[in-house]
Amino acid sequence: MSLYAVSGNSAKRVKPLIDRNGKKIVERDIQNIFEASLDEILNVTFLASEYSTSFGGRMDTIGIDNEGNPCIIEYKKGHNESVINQGLSYLRWLLDHKDSFEKLCGLKGVTRAIQWDSPRVICVAESYNKFDTDTADLLQSTSSSIAISCMKAAC
Repeated sequence: MSLYAVSGNSAKRVKPLIDRNGKKIVERDIQNIFEASLDEILNVTFLASEYSTSFGGRMDTIGIDNEGNPCIIEYKKGHNESVINQGLSYLRWLLDHKDSFEKLCGLKGVTRAIQWDSPRVICVAESYNKFDTDTADLLQSTSSSIAISCMKAAC
């Protein structure tokens, strides 16, 4: 999907961001941009970056949306077939460790009630293959309790 800058009665296509400060964009740059504007982009309150799990993984970003739903956000620069599986693995961990999320919310001053029945996994990548999108579609149609979002990052 192309983005356009509108000025008066004209629009000009915005070119994808391929470098930042003279250096090629990397996954961490995408993560930093999202985390700095998480509420504006996704209506999600930022809680932590690179949040460690007890099985050795680290969630790229963890937050809570305006409705109280826990949100796991994973970023991938380029094409990666495991981004959805990785996000779902982290969701399983989170649902088994609700006390850790509740403690994190308390430390960050979040007072809204946590809605454990509707957690979200948000994947941000340059592209997704058919298996990625089929998995996301299937989970959306068979489970009303898990929200899977796949966002394309044009970089």
